[in-house]
Amino acid sequence: MKGPSRKSIATPARAKAQGILVLGMHRSGTSATTRVLNLLGCALPADLIGAGDGNELGHWESIAAVTLNNEILGSAGSSWEDWGPINQDWRESGLRADAIARVTGVVQDHVALGPLFAFKDPRLCRLADLWLEGMDAAGVEPLVLLVMRNPLEVTASLENRDLMAPGYGQLLWLRHMLDSEHFSRGRRRVVFRYDQLLRNWYGVVDRIKSGLGVALPRNSPAVHAEIDAFLGNQHRHHEASFDAVVSNLGLSLWLRRNFAILLDWSERGENQDDHAELDCIRQEFDRAYTAFARLLLQEDLSGDVGSGSRLKHELSSQISDSQRATEAARISLHEAEARQVAAADREAELQAQIEAAASDATQRQAEIEHLSADSEKLQTLAADAEALREREAELGRELARLHAGLADTEVEIEKERQERLLVQQKLADIQTVMHDLELRNAALAGRSAAGESALLQRQEELAQLWKQLLAAEKTATAADILAAQERERRLEAEHESAAAAATIDDLHSRLAQATAAPPADHLVAEIAQLTRMLQEQEAATIAARGEITVVEQDLARRNEENSQLAERLHRQEAAAKSVEMARASTEQKLAARFKEVTQLSRMLQDQEAATMAARNEISVFGQDLARRSDENSQLAERLQKQEAAARSVEMARASTEQKLATRFDEIARLTALLADESGRAGAFAANAEWMANMARISEGFPGWWGMMPQ
Repeated sequence: MKGPSRKSIATPARAKAQGILVLGMHRSGTSATTRVLNLLGCALPADLIGAGDGNELGHWESIAAVTLNNEILGSAGSSWEDWGPINQDWRESGLRADAIARVTGVVQDHVALGPLFAFKDPRLCRLADLWLEGMDAAGVEPLVLLVMRNPLEVTASLENRDLMAPGYGQLLWLRHMLDSEHFSRGRRRVVFRYDQLLRNWYGVVDRIKSGLGVALPRNSPAVHAEIDAFLGNQHRHHEASFDAVVSNLGLSLWLRRNFAILLDWSERGENQDDHAELDCIRQEFDRAYTAFARLLLQEDLSGDVGSGSRLKHELSSQISDSQRATEAARISLHEAEARQVAAADREAELQAQIEAAASDATQRQAEIEHLSADSEKLQTLAADAEALREREAELGRELARLHAGLADTEVEIEKERQERLLVQQKLADIQTVMHDLELRNAALAGRSAAGESALLQRQEELAQLWKQLLAAEKTATAADILAAQERERRLEAEHESAAAAATIDDLHSRLAQATAAPPADHLVAEIAQLTRMLQEQEAATIAARGEITVVEQDLARRNEENSQLAERLHRQEAAAKSVEMARASTEQKLAARFKEVTQLSRMLQDQEAATMAARNEISVFGQDLARRSDENSQLAERLQKQEAAARSVEMARASTEQKLATRFDEIARLTALLADESGRAGAFAANAEWMANMARISEGFPGWWGMMPQ
């Protein structure tokens, strides 16, 4: 039977990367959604737009993606606050293909972050078709989240942040929601609201997982606590009911119907029957843009395009300039006050220096008087120096004598050195002899060890031979017993043989008699029986003789083996005695050599002690000579220091007088500078008060915003 065929195990293909597009209008909770996805394991690039006005927790938008979207909108003659569609001419031009290629590049950069990543930028709503095609080209599975927020809350937030008119904000909301739904239709997507995320983000995440078929790798209790801390109503500043939109006849029907459809989708899921109505709203909205766009481009009606946001920017810029000027004036005033304090500290420091200089001058005067007294001592020191010179001459003569003694000592040291060389030579010879002895001892030790090993082996062999001898003796004894038994058996056999022979002779005679007379039948039978008995007796006799021969041969062999064993035992005992005598002789020779080595070592130590004593005497002579030289040098150095001190005192007095004059000049200059700083501080204080008044006036600017067109 054949075994199962072996098949190669195919390596599983790498899973396709997944990218989540977070689509939603500005101020609709897309930033919070993206951050939750990021905490749950969706990768985001490192270049993110940070926190800003109205978004304190961060935007979580890729700078590369936002920059590219602004450039694409600009190339189509549009911008983020434009409520119309991208013009058809741009879509039919070569710029669209170039834009898709650049989008594909950004997507590929995100693929390097990991198998699951996210994009977030409200501009994606109007350019979703380009990004979806770019993700397809990059081999990424696109997944879509439609995030919706009440349009009244969105417009209120835009009005607060950008001074955007609510009506214009509603147009932007409608454009972003219509385009994001239209371009992402047919893709895997989930629709939910911002308030649902805030109330029950667990349910929203569950819908995302099931609706998009995505696994979130960091979906753990620890991350859940972090999300709970991140999401909160403290960052939600505007809230409106759904009825305020659906039932509000003051709002456009397009907006109300679009909101109602998406509201239903966020509760019960997407209904394809609504697609036709949404397409109709989008077509009518596009035609309305063609008719009314130019009217809404007037500066007094639109958002960032019009005057509201520009005025806010201008006022914010003026307030910032005023605050910066006020802060600069405050800093200048603080610096002036600091300089004034520093000038006062400097004046106090100079006053202290003047006082210190006066004290120093008094001290210098005392030193001068002290040095004057020391000058008299210098004369005495000069006399002492003369005496020291005479003492130096005496020391020189003594040094010459020491040198002469040192020469004699060196001669003696040379003799000692020669003697030491001889001793070292003898020691070297002794060491050579010792080395030879050690080698011989090692050889003897080896031979002794070998002899001991051989002796042990011989003893062991003797023990074995003794055992064999005992066994042989036992065997011989047993053989003797057997031999005795055999001899007895042989005697018995001989007796039996004799008896048999007699019986045979008797039988022969009887046979002869029987043959002489005519045999009867019973005689014939008896003769046959006797003949048989005779043959058996002869066979038994022959067998007994053979056994006797074998026993005699075995006994002779055992006697020969016993003789050989006794001879080997004698030889082993003689060898053991010779090895023991050789070991005793070797030990005696080693003891004699060790005694000689000990005597030579003692002689060498005595010689080294004598040499060390001579060196110590020479060292004492050298130290005494060095000490005398040091004393002479110290006396000469002390004399030089006294002369230099007298010169330095005179120079210090002149320097002190010059420093006092310089200090007085500095005090005069600092007094003038202090007066100038006081005048500048007064001017800074006046400027600071004026800037503070300007800041208080600028704080009233937000009151003017109620006059702006709604």
